[in-house]
Formats: sequence, C-alpha cells, structure tokens
Amino acid sequence: MTKNTMAKFDEIENYLKQKGVEYKVIDLPDTAVSVEDVVRLSGGQVKEEEIIKTLIVKTKTGDFVGRILQGKDRLKREVMDRLATKEEVLQIAGVEVGAVCPILLGIPMIIDKKVANLARVNMGSGDHLKGLEINLPDLLKVLDDFRIEEISL
Repeated sequence: MTKNTMAKFDEIENYLKQKGVEYKVIDLPDTAVSVEDVVRLSGGQVKEEEIIKTLIVKTKTGDFVGRILQGKDRLKREVMDRLATKEEVLQIAGVEVGAVCPILLGIPMIIDKKVANLARVNMGSGDHLKGLEINLPDLLKVLDDFRIEEISL
C-alpha cells in the first residue's frame, strides 16, 4: 500500500464516519484484479453480484464522468466514450486504476440500473488491499451528483 492510497482510503473513511454512514472494510491479503479475485481473496465475505466498479470516462465534450456498474458487466458501446488513461485516473481519483472509489471523486456519476436494484454493494476504497461494503441507499446519500441510467450490456 502506497502512502497515496492510504491517504485516499483514510479520507474516504473519515468522510463516511462524518456522514454517519455504516460500512464494512473488507481486508484483502493481496491485490485483486478481477471479480473472482475479490471473492476468493475476501474468503467468501463478498458476493460476486454485489461487486461494483467505477470507471472514469472522458466524454466527447472533454468532461470526465464516472460510470458505476456491476463488476462483471461491460459498458454499452453508445455510452462508452473513452476510458480515462492511467494518468488521468491518477489525476482525478488520486489512486491507480482498480482502486477507484466513487465517493469524493468530484465528478458526476452515472449508475447502471442493475446496480440501482442492489441492496448492498462492495466497491473500491482507494486502496488496492481494502474494499468497502455499503448499503446502496447510504452510497447514494454520499454521492453528490448522480443519475441512474441503463449503461451496461
């Protein structure tokens, strides 16, 4: 864990505490690069269907937006725009690709309808070795600017 990711995780955790939001930290013994890795490394604490990912995309107008979808889903081609580069992700999120948390990103979020139907989600925390489990209504409460659309295949 780098100093930068630890700082980002601490910032997110402090924000959740400040807002009175209940959450659970899922400690992972190694970096997960797939949904299967997260399930395995969490020792079964995390259900595959609850895993969400936050993709940062650059729109045709040059703005950045976050797109939140289930871990195994892919974006529809018509909403794809262009994925942010590793450098852009680091600049916007303050963390590397794979550790992005939608909380405190400071960009608009578009949440897939499938995610909006979940009761609880597991997501990146700003740290490759930690995940955050949170009830969806609580996540929506701490996101500043979001809308729900059908964005996954």
